[in-house]
Amino acid sequence: MTKLLNIIGLKLCCLIFVIGIVSVEAEETDHNNLQFDAQGNAFYSRFNFTDIKEPYDGVDGWAQLKFSYWIDDKESLSPYVSFIPSSTTEEEFWWQKNVQIVAGFQWYPVITLFPEPQISIDGKFHHLRAIRLYVFYAWRDYYDEPDDADPEDSDFQIGADFYYDNLDSHFDDKEYITVSWTNAGFRETNFSTKDYNAFLWTGNIKVGPRFKPSNSVLFPYGVIDWTYVPKYDERWWENFLRIGGGIRWYPWFHKEIANRRYIGGILKRFHIFGEVLHNTAWLGDNPENDIEETDYRIGLGFSTGGFLKD
Repeated sequence: MTKLLNIIGLKLCCLIFVIGIVSVEAEETDHNNLQFDAQGNAFYSRFNFTDIKEPYDGVDGWAQLKFSYWIDDKESLSPYVSFIPSSTTEEEFWWQKNVQIVAGFQWYPVITLFPEPQISIDGKFHHLRAIRLYVFYAWRDYYDEPDDADPEDSDFQIGADFYYDNLDSHFDDKEYITVSWTNAGFRETNFSTKDYNAFLWTGNIKVGPRFKPSNSVLFPYGVIDWTYVPKYDERWWENFLRIGGGIRWYPWFHKEIANRRYIGGILKRFHIFGEVLHNTAWLGDNPENDIEETDYRIGLGFSTGGFLKD
């Protein structure tokens, strides 16, 4: 519990810092092509589907600060840079303690190819506007690396991703909420081996009813979570299908501050959650050692709406 409170405290400090940055951004870049976005989470995991330490009883956290510079009027094409710190409370998992810098180029084809009425909140293609094609190069600095370790510290990736939720879309008319993301693409090293050179597909879909206690949103859900790398059956930790359930609470979703463009963008989707996940199938080889196939998690997360292009 002490570990969880410490990491939550750190995450809240980071969140307050990000809100400060965003407040300045709102004043300085409201009418130009520069866009700032942020997302992240931190959670305690009981087992974490690992054979290195059982029980895991650790807290993992990460955040992404992203700057995009739109070069077209529809804000669909841009170079971008991201800063992604990551950490864990568990010493054995030193590779999760890193800072990553990303420089890339992104294109949202649905926004480019369809007229505004069809991608607006009432348009038939609005839910597809966040489909993104990307190419980037990334560098990592491992700040707690053992002396005998020699990890890959760079990667080239090209692919597509998609974020979607209907928290905002005609919210009062929706009986169910969907929160989802998926990513598929080629990875040169995946920060693991020099000749990784493989296609990886990962994603997560949450669906459940919505409730509106006071000015907040309560979202119990079922979840499907997966990662698949067809080239590497032996990498069982990258080939799995998991199902489960949980509950999210968005404490500030309907408060007045949530309607402000930048600060509200973070606070609106700030949430606290509890979740149970069960490993339903290994999509490659089975692990050589016994793995606890059910995990229990509790944590918090936040995101701006820019990742969903809302």
